[in-house]
Amino acid sequence: MEIFGKLLLEFGWPGFIAFLLLGIGAIFAMQWIKQFKFKKTAEKSGIQLGNESDLRYHVLFSTAQYRLTVELPNLDIFPDKPVRQQVMTDLLRVYLKSIMDGCKEVASSDMKGWSAERWSIEMTNRLSTMISVANNNARAEGIPDIVITKFSRWANPSIDMLFSYVEMIGNSNIYSSNVARTNTMFLVVNLLMSTMLGDAERSIKHLNGDITGKLYKGQLIEPINH
Repeated sequence: MEIFGKLLLEFGWPGFIAFLLLGIGAIFAMQWIKQFKFKKTAEKSGIQLGNESDLRYHVLFSTAQYRLTVELPNLDIFPDKPVRQQVMTDLLRVYLKSIMDGCKEVASSDMKGWSAERWSIEMTNRLSTMISVANNNARAEGIPDIVITKFSRWANPSIDMLFSYVEMIGNSNIYSSNVARTNTMFLVVNLLMSTMLGDAERSIKHLNGDITGKLYKGQLIEPINH
């Protein structure tokens, strides 16, 4: 406030207003440049961007697509342990894709007539189904049960947080529609996906003796030195 007072005294109201407009313009210009760069990068990666008011084009999906097509194939957690690295990469791919597919079904749902209570119940049930489907898909991929179990334990706090947020969002009066509620839920899911990388890395590292020497897709899982 003191700085604004000095500017007002030195330049008068016309100069002060011009300074504010210039500052606001600079902020908008910086945001536009960031958005433009992101769109260009997204287009090169084949990521589709769209209207946030349509849940089908939520940033969750472009981010998940980027993780699946760019980040996961370039992970370098166990550079000298390719089979162990493959276990972790496949685990993350299965979970991310299962959750993304489940969220796509949510985004396509007609929820306009739902009460807030029904929204909470629907989202809780659907998220539970996504986790269950991810576990089943991981087993179908051939990922050892011990890896799935350990990963689930590491990821449980984040998943519990997600369910707690769904309850809070459903009980809140600040949302004007179920689309707005789901928009916020998707942001939390996006955060959950970010934590999964660390959960998967810890799971694989802490399962040294439990999976070392086991076959995964015809190859032996290597030991690691802690």
